[in-house]
Amino acid sequence: MIFFMSLHGLKKHWEAPFFLRILDKIDPMKVIDGFEINGDVNDPYELNYMTTVCSLIKNYNRKIQFHSSISLNHYYNDLNMLNEQLKHYNNFSSILGHKVLIVIHPIDSYDTEISISRTHKFLENLKLLQKINDYNIVFSIENLNNSHQHQRLNTSELYTLIEKHPDINFCWDIGHEVSENTCTYHLNSITLNALNNVHIHDVNIKDHHPFIYNNTNYQLAITYLNCINYTQSVVVEINVDYLNGNTLLEKFRSYTQNIKLLKDYYQTFSVSTNTQEII
Repeated sequence: MIFFMSLHGLKKHWEAPFFLRILDKIDPMKVIDGFEINGDVNDPYELNYMTTVCSLIKNYNRKIQFHSSISLNHYYNDLNMLNEQLKHYNNFSSILGHKVLIVIHPIDSYDTEISISRTHKFLENLKLLQKINDYNIVFSIENLNNSHQHQRLNTSELYTLIEKHPDINFCWDIGHEVSENTCTYHLNSITLNALNNVHIHDVNIKDHHPFIYNNTNYQLAITYLNCINYTQSVVVEINVDYLNGNTLLEKFRSYTQNIKLLKDYYQTFSVSTNTQEII
């Protein structure tokens, strides 16, 4: 497994070159293996931020992947607007010299069936544009929770969509399942076969908290992932505003300590018989 930090709310952070230059102060032990950047390619500042990180990241021996903004979902049925955004991600791939992963959200609605139908169309359009343009992109669809009075598709509601779209991968957000009280720390064969990215965080009424409330059992999550021989990215997804620290530097150091908590456990634990039995 490799452990990533989520970067979002980019305008609240330092500019990209400065952030990368002070990585040694944030992460002197090189705990962070990479970053998942949640940015809006339609926003000039955030596009420049992501492009800059792509250009410089090799110098810092870290990996990078992306989380699409909600603007991509707004144009789920507009091929031209979708394509304009995908061009930017394909450009990131060209700069990096490899295929890039993009986490996408299902389409929200006030009705589950409408959300499923629109998400199906969204995936069809993404795959069509990828095929026509030979984009060097991998899509990973994330399970959500109903935290905004909308029907945001959860893990079980994504089963059918993942079956219909076997070339779309699955991003398992464990914290979202915890917030809905549906988390068993276990996947069925459909989501397991599609799994290529994990989000994890603690929950305290709201999402994306540091691991101080013990509502998300990160030990059980990491143990299960190890038992299924999962080797890909685990994104520790924390809202910087919820972290301890009086300065941004202190908050990012706190963020790194949360990642270290999971990485240390992964590197040192021995798999128990009880955990084996739940797989």
